[in-house]
Amino acid sequence: MNILRYYILGIVLFYVPLLYGQMQTKVYNYTKFTSKSSPDITEELMKQTPEELRSHPEFGFLPYDAPCDDCFELLDKRTDTSRMFVRKGTNGSYFYSQGFYGTPHFDKEGYKLSLDPRLIKKSDGKYVSKRLVTPTVLNINERHSGFEINGETFKFNNKIELVLVKNNAPNESMGEANWSDYTIGDEGIYIKNAWPGIDITISYSQDNIKLNYIIPQPLNYLNNVTNLIFSDNLQLPNNYSIVPENYGANTAQGYSGKYLINNALNQEIFSIDRAYVNDNSTIKENTLFLNYLLDNNQLKLVLPNAWLNTATYPVTIDPLVNTTTVYGPGTMNFRYNGDRCTGPNGYCGYTISTSRPLNSTITDVRFNAQYISSGSCWMNEAAFKIQGPCGISPATAGVFWNCNTASAGTCTATGYSIYSETSSCLTPVCSSVLTYTIQNSYCYSSTSGCVASCQVMPINSWSITVEGRTLEVPGLTTLNPSPCTGSVNLAAGPSFGVPGFTYSWNTGASSPSISVTSAGTYTVNVTDACGVSALQSFTIACPLSIEMNAFEVLKTNDKVLIYWETINETNNDHFVVERLIDDDWEEIGTVKGSLHSNEKLSYKVIDENPFKEECHTTD
Repeated sequence: MNILRYYILGIVLFYVPLLYGQMQTKVYNYTKFTSKSSPDITEELMKQTPEELRSHPEFGFLPYDAPCDDCFELLDKRTDTSRMFVRKGTNGSYFYSQGFYGTPHFDKEGYKLSLDPRLIKKSDGKYVSKRLVTPTVLNINERHSGFEINGETFKFNNKIELVLVKNNAPNESMGEANWSDYTIGDEGIYIKNAWPGIDITISYSQDNIKLNYIIPQPLNYLNNVTNLIFSDNLQLPNNYSIVPENYGANTAQGYSGKYLINNALNQEIFSIDRAYVNDNSTIKENTLFLNYLLDNNQLKLVLPNAWLNTATYPVTIDPLVNTTTVYGPGTMNFRYNGDRCTGPNGYCGYTISTSRPLNSTITDVRFNAQYISSGSCWMNEAAFKIQGPCGISPATAGVFWNCNTASAGTCTATGYSIYSETSSCLTPVCSSVLTYTIQNSYCYSSTSGCVASCQVMPINSWSITVEGRTLEVPGLTTLNPSPCTGSVNLAAGPSFGVPGFTYSWNTGASSPSISVTSAGTYTVNVTDACGVSALQSFTIACPLSIEMNAFEVLKTNDKVLIYWETINETNNDHFVVERLIDDDWEEIGTVKGSLHSNEKLSYKVIDENPFKEECHTTD
């Protein structure tokens, strides 16, 4: 049957969106700024953020070290040690649960803010990182870096001067470092030719500032020079002092240990680590620890030229490995002669407990981590395993994560998957807490126990992200069966979530699939074992069984003629002709069809009593 209506007919197109779904030596960003200055606030984000949190300073921003780019954070789920994210465009079904070993947030002005060491521009020549317990600063105009506490600035790397100590001749000052040729990014600054042939980098991480002098090739002005002295004019607020930690030799040639910045109560506020220099030879014995000379608050670093004469270039001089605030979270340590080198000492273990995304199937587990190898310890001598709820897979039990780099430096991993190794045994559940343990060990050096040494991992650098997806169903399914006879099988297609599923069709059926025999829209509400529901829809839109060539409506006296032609008919038994009166359709006639035809055929129906609308005139 085909229904013909003489009315202004239009074609309506329905648009339905389709929902489609070994570690590395760290290279600091000295060229660009990656943090966004304006929020990305969408309707989806608004719906999933409580009204009282829409004034949060980070509403619409992704926090530092977020585990995803195409997502937003659920601020109401933020805790001291964890946070939760949702992938954009998934209607809240694709989650990322991120847990930290440490505290990635701090409380300020009633908000829980994410720690973020990235620099932002405050004014011309001045860059700051405010999202820290002790904010950091880089001042290009005044040529210093530093920390800010309670409105006071602790200036480090301040107006650094280079002096050449000569044999049987007066010392020669090379002047203060020239900061005119530089690039800058949100992780620090690279200064080219601070002195001829010597570059400077100042790098910013959470709670520390790291200075390097870099000499790319031999210097041509060191004849008769015995030492190079780099002098940092430390500027500390009143009642603060710099004192040696008394670890290392303290002789007339200098002190080779660590310095502390203490307050009036003799409490350590900052520390300046041992200094060393290494070259590009990959020969460990070529690493040299350097001496400091302290003259009031002027801290001088002594580099013997004799060492430079035997070095393989480029050379890196690292006088301030970490200038670290004691307000920071501290470090996770590595056990010497442990599992990494098949030694007897095992490892230093640290554990994260991470809430899995609720009501979900886990689809991946990934980690971020970073460790720092300093002095004569190299990155390839440290390593770690991560053990998860499924233990460590026998297939990967010998795998260690590290950088295979024969030098000191910072080794980093971002978004590395450990699902198959640690978590593939997990089945979908409504809720649970997952435990992951990192196992740190290293070779070389002889420090005993789990104490800070030449291999350390900043606490907040280790995080675990568990990805999970709640119940999902396909989008609208449109079926055009041909021929339009018999039955059509419709099957619900739930995925993810937590089985078992229950089904409720608009036909009253409760089975996973149904069979239907007529066109129309059919829906099924799918509910998983956690009570999460999703609605799946099907539309059966049979194509017309005729192909028309003409359709006309003609007035003939007081009657209406409806005329049409077909050039193809398939399974067409008859036509029903209807007219519209006051928003209601009523039948005026039926005409027998040809059943099957590929010739031009004509048909007509006369409306003997068409609807007449009265007209009134006024004289």
